[in-house]
Amino acid sequence: MIFISATLSVLALQVNNVDAATTDNGDNSKAENVQDNFETKSKISDDSKTTTDQTTTSDINNALKNDRPTTTYNALVQNKSVPQKESITTTTPQSKSVAVVTAAQDTPKTDTSNKDDYDKMLQSWKDVVVGDSYYDNSNQEMTQMGSQKDKKVTQLWNSMDKSDQRKNLWNGIEELTTSAHITTDYRNLESLAIATVNPGSKYYNDPQMVKDVVDGFNWLNVNKYNQNIKAYGNWWDWEIGTPLFVNNIATVMQPYLTKEQVKNSMDAITFFVPDPDYFRGSVYPQYKAEATGANQVDIAKVKIIQALIEKDESGLKKAIKALEKVFPLVNDGEGFYRDGSFIQHENVGYNASYGNVLVDGVSQLLPVIQGTPYALSDDSMNSIKFWVEKGFSPFVYKGNSMDMVRGRAISRAYFQSNDSGADLIRSITRVISTYPASEKAKFQSLIKYWLSYGNNYENYIQQLTSYRDVDLISKIMNDDTIEAADFQNTNLYNFATMDKVLLKNGSKNFAIGINMSSSRIKRYESLNNENLHGWYTGDGMLFVYNNDLNQYNDNYWATVDPYRLPGTTETDAVQKNAAGAKPSTKSFVGGSVFGNIGSIGNVGSIAMDFINNDGNLTAHKSWFLMNDGVVALGSAINNTSKNKALTVIDNRKLADTSKYTIYVNGAVYEPKLNNPQQLENVSSIYLQSDKPDESIGYKFITPQNLNLGLIERQGAWSEINTAESKTEYIRKYLEIYKNHVQADDTYNYVIYPNVSLDEFNNITVPKIIKNTNDAQIVKYGATTGINIFKAGDEKVDGMEFTNPISVTKIDNGNQKLFGISDPSQNIGAETTFKIKDNGYRLMNSDKNLQVKLVDGYWNVSLLTNGHNGETHFLSLAK
Repeated sequence: MIFISATLSVLALQVNNVDAATTDNGDNSKAENVQDNFETKSKISDDSKTTTDQTTTSDINNALKNDRPTTTYNALVQNKSVPQKESITTTTPQSKSVAVVTAAQDTPKTDTSNKDDYDKMLQSWKDVVVGDSYYDNSNQEMTQMGSQKDKKVTQLWNSMDKSDQRKNLWNGIEELTTSAHITTDYRNLESLAIATVNPGSKYYNDPQMVKDVVDGFNWLNVNKYNQNIKAYGNWWDWEIGTPLFVNNIATVMQPYLTKEQVKNSMDAITFFVPDPDYFRGSVYPQYKAEATGANQVDIAKVKIIQALIEKDESGLKKAIKALEKVFPLVNDGEGFYRDGSFIQHENVGYNASYGNVLVDGVSQLLPVIQGTPYALSDDSMNSIKFWVEKGFSPFVYKGNSMDMVRGRAISRAYFQSNDSGADLIRSITRVISTYPASEKAKFQSLIKYWLSYGNNYENYIQQLTSYRDVDLISKIMNDDTIEAADFQNTNLYNFATMDKVLLKNGSKNFAIGINMSSSRIKRYESLNNENLHGWYTGDGMLFVYNNDLNQYNDNYWATVDPYRLPGTTETDAVQKNAAGAKPSTKSFVGGSVFGNIGSIGNVGSIAMDFINNDGNLTAHKSWFLMNDGVVALGSAINNTSKNKALTVIDNRKLADTSKYTIYVNGAVYEPKLNNPQQLENVSSIYLQSDKPDESIGYKFITPQNLNLGLIERQGAWSEINTAESKTEYIRKYLEIYKNHVQADDTYNYVIYPNVSLDEFNNITVPKIIKNTNDAQIVKYGATTGINIFKAGDEKVDGMEFTNPISVTKIDNGNQKLFGISDPSQNIGAETTFKIKDNGYRLMNSDKNLQVKLVDGYWNVSLLTNGHNGETHFLSLAK
């Protein structure tokens, strides 16, 4: 028996330079900075999206009706092809359709010229940045935060160049190398400014520091940021990064600044950011464009705070109007969709990165503008509630945000999934503080649940920079009446808009994510020399979450083999940095799912018609999601290159705090380090951890020849992100993969997270009905999963198929339930199938289905609006 303990080896210690591509703006500490591509492209417009979450109910038929979420949101839905905006009310399960109503009555607003309102709103902003009015010296977490911040402030103040001959405020900066250095100077100065007004700092009201901050603020305006300077480098620094810090310094230092100093800095912002509706014009006037998503929120935030400082009512109203643009749900382009997907940069799923920046910015502004004459509309607030419940909280697993919706942010060492999760939780905590008590209770329990695992709470507190944020979270964590509970711990989500699927099983304590791409969605994103090796992350990478909460933390992306990501089928061809960061040429990607409809739910059939970026490897890939795991099938695997092709069953990082035992075909197997072996006729592999809920079992429905190895991987973050440190780390991985040497090759495996060895040995594996070039069909329990890839003649379980489609069927006694989807999302595709009539009657049919009984068969077809990638439901019964 072998016990494997993965160890960390730091081979080189180097100071990690400040990442100029990211701002650490207090509460906006992880704001995105991107040099956008300037090609104007259009995305194929989808038909209206409808929410697909399931509701547990004693009446399955009601649960399967098309519009069935229990939560009602009066969120605006914006369709770019229709100028007017509509207010869409998502109804309860008893309603058959989405009700379209006129715009809801907003909270009454009145104009005001009372300058005291601006002072109150600006004080609210100061509370967001500093939180000085929330400071409580009896709160240990607040006092610790003050001490930690003072260490950084002391270092910055000592290193600040205060001489009359200075060329920069902080030495070591080559000013004209990059515009990010201006943002860095202002960021550092902001840290000093906050210390002077922070009652928990030893520098509180320090006259010398106040003088140095005022001098530095004036010097930067005169020498680095004014209307006489031509912008260079990255537009983000001139329009978002720097002006955010300028506003913050002007806010907290207002008693010490002259009116002229404030005016000059505000004039500079006006010069570089003249209009809250547009961005990119500072450096690239020819590429000036209407701002969207996270960028729109940040631009609007800059202009809102500027307007408060200048007491400019017209500017304030214009900025808030620009902010309101991000709230309507969209049917195409960038923004939030009704399935919870968030698209940014045209075709990248970005909920936990740019989406996080978006909600972070909004969460900062809510305490400033709500409860004032300039408050957001009721519809906008309902959209925010939708974001939180449908677009953010599903992607947090025990405090970690999921990497499949973090885009290129996965390549940032300082912002791994636990840090990203803490950042998102902070935003959600702020947002729900504005909810009525009846609505916030379940989210308070959820936040407490997330932060109750491991060192999540300590990590969370360390990231906070405002006493207001400490106050908000303390009230949740210290309230014994709030129970730590996840109301979303069991469900199956199909985020069809962004080609991602998520299964959560609370009773078995795991989650599974599938990250795909298509002709609609980019394989991955690499910009600003970030995420240089993200090549295969969108090629069907399979994420398995359990109690090993550091699986995708602890330098995972710096050390995992980017050529062998779990779930992917690839060649071993060498790839160039940032190669293939574009959509696939295949559209048949997605599937049919049943969400949480009780014990028979949380099952689905996901298909991916795959071609690699090099165009020389093709495969049909399917995942059949079950309550206790996932079946993975591959067929039609053809490699026309000279390189080797393989499918990675898993590449699991082994925790250095755990001991593992590996079983192959029921017997203990001792792998040799860095010497993978080919094993023949493998029917099972079991990775046993000595920690609870960290073991994983792998079954092979038909025995296969596999390669298994214990591999020590060495890597540095700088390899995938040039702004990161060259410090090298070593981690151990268990690699399991199958080589493909013959034409039309196949694979099959089942992953069972968190099963005991005894349970694993006694599991009855699903039955493969077909795994051919044309179809992949699996039977497990009462469920049959069907993915038809090619037009032909397929018959199974009383159903007949002649064209590509995804169907999940559940036999529920005398009732037959069908979930039907067109993964191609092609409005012109023929998507039909037949069900043999055995005396059934039609119980319920989705409004996007046409169902007719003809010659002893139920003929089922998707209507025009049914080709949206979502699941449409049919119920027959005797």
